[in-house]
Amino acid sequence: MKEVEQAGHVMFNADAWVFNDPVVFWSVFTVLFSLSMVIYAIRVAVKKAEEERKAKEEKNGGANS
Repeated sequence: MKEVEQAGHVMFNADAWVFNDPVVFWSVFTVLFSLSMVIYAIRVAVKKAEEERKAKEEKNGGANS
């Protein structure tokens, strides 16, 4: 798994040590994916709670009791 140095490839060759290893790639991908799913679930829950609150207000005649 030794990388050959190419001309113009002056970077520290991140793709050689991170994403050439499928285990690392998939663990990073899984963490990012689950994080985005958690954020999405929170947003959906907040939106649903907001809609329920609006519906309850309309049912009560809009009075803020």
